[in-house]
This record gives sequence, C-alpha cells and structure tokens, in this order.
Amino acid sequence: MGWKVDTRAWGGYVVAAGSSVHGRPYEVIHDAPPIPLPTWLGDLLTPPPAPKPVSAAALRSRIKRADRYADAALAGEVAKVQDAPTGAQNVTLYNAAYALGRLIAAGTLTEQDVTAQLTDAGLAKGLAPTRVAASIRDGIRRGTANARGGDAA
Repeated sequence: MGWKVDTRAWGGYVVAAGSSVHGRPYEVIHDAPPIPLPTWLGDLLTPPPAPKPVSAAALRSRIKRADRYADAALAGEVAKVQDAPTGAQNVTLYNAAYALGRLIAAGTLTEQDVTAQLTDAGLAKGLAPTRVAASIRDGIRRGTANARGGDAA
C-alpha cells in the first residue's frame, strides 16, 4: 500500500503493549495517544461495498445455456473439494455448497444432486459423515438465502 505501511488480513496478528512473543513482553516506551488514521489510508483499507443481491429469476435469465453452466459449476466445485489440501477440506466443502446454493435457488441445480456429489467428494477426502452433512447443509442454506436476498445465520 505504501512505504512503511503494513496491513494484516485474516490469519495475521498484531502485537502491542501487554503482548509477549517468545516470552519477551512488549512494553510502552513512549506513552502518547495514537494519531488519527489518515483518510487516504482508511479509504485504502475499506473494502468496496458488496454488489446488490440478484434475484433467482434475474440470475437464471442472465445465464445462457443454464444447464451446461450449472453442470460445469458443479463439476468445478466438486474438483475443488477433491483437490483441497489437508486442513482445508471442510472449509472448501462449505464454500462449494455456498457457491452452488445460488444455482439451487435459481433452479438450475437440484439440492439432491449437489448434496450427493459434494458428499461423495467430502467423504473421499476423509471427512466425518456428520461434518460433511453439516457443512453441505449450512453452505447450501446460506447460499440460497443470499441468492434470494435474505440472510441465513
């Protein structure tokens, strides 16, 4: 972002007074109030707003050859699960179900087909059957709710 500007994303960490790393504590050396974040930096750190949700009918009308598109999307998400590295299988499975939930809401895929294929892929990766079922169910629920403009918590 700029000279001497370091940001941390998901998975990063910040250390400050009161923290310790390798048994060595961080201490306050100069106790002064922090300066305000410059507007230009705040603007760079603020993600752009998410696009408005698209209705299932609008989504379906935008997709030419919806059946072929849906089949390719399903195959692609199954491949992502099959190729997921150790430790990332479950989140990859959830993300696949979430992504395909939009196509289920649009009527281009059935929940049964998505569930069956993702279940096979998840089990083949060694995930527990209960974990596979929960990840797929939760991902589909969230994906279909977002496609309809709702929110499934």
